[in-house]
Amino acid sequence: MTKTISKPEGAIDLFSSQGFIARLDDNCAGSDLTVVNAARVSFAKQSYELDKNDEKLLNFLAKHKHMSPFRHPQVSFHLKAPEAIMRQAYKHVVGVDWTSGAPAIKDHAWNEISGRYIVYDSVYEPSEFRPQSDDNKQCSEDGDLSDVRIEGRIKDLGLDRGATVRDVYEHAIDTCRVAYKLLLDEGVSKEQARLLMPFATFTEVIWTCSLEAAAHFVNLRTHAGAQWEIREMADAVDRLCRERFPKSFEALINNL
Repeated sequence: MTKTISKPEGAIDLFSSQGFIARLDDNCAGSDLTVVNAARVSFAKQSYELDKNDEKLLNFLAKHKHMSPFRHPQVSFHLKAPEAIMRQAYKHVVGVDWTSGAPAIKDHAWNEISGRYIVYDSVYEPSEFRPQSDDNKQCSEDGDLSDVRIEGRIKDLGLDRGATVRDVYEHAIDTCRVAYKLLLDEGVSKEQARLLMPFATFTEVIWTCSLEAAAHFVNLRTHAGAQWEIREMADAVDRLCRERFPKSFEALINNL
């Protein structure tokens, strides 16, 4: 029996509460002990309860970049995010190598809802429109241009004089939605009609990766130069990983 996908219980709201991320514990594998024992197998040793020596070992491994043990635990997320943010997230594949020598060898995967099968209907509405940074080509700055009135060429969009930045955004999104649904109503295939939908369109994915991969994602995407929306997502990944793998993830983040 199947049902329409729904927001998982305990999910963390993201993107002005329009999206979310949740850890899928049924898909996760391993624990802090998994990392410890992947390292101790080199000496034909095994720990059965995590102790202070094991915690020291975790920090030693991370500090000296012995990363293969951190690739054995598996963490899995259900994520609803705008396509523009997912384009950035999909680039993260560090820490997904297969490594021999321990029983729990895990790979890396992204699986996403498909616009060839479903009709898109959810689009991100930013809570504010930040100004472009003056000294960084890829970053925005604090501030909100939502209510700034636009004068030049506004009639080209069919809008009245005095329309705001937010008015222009919403008008463009609505135009894309209407055109998309019109093509579908006329029998155009979903796989082609979806080309009209913007980067603001929400998608949903299942992301499964090694603990090392998750730590690299958090380390890079919590940087002040990262886009605000993906920093928010990375903070949530950090929180969810620390809940499941408290000692291992702390060791990784403190030493990357």
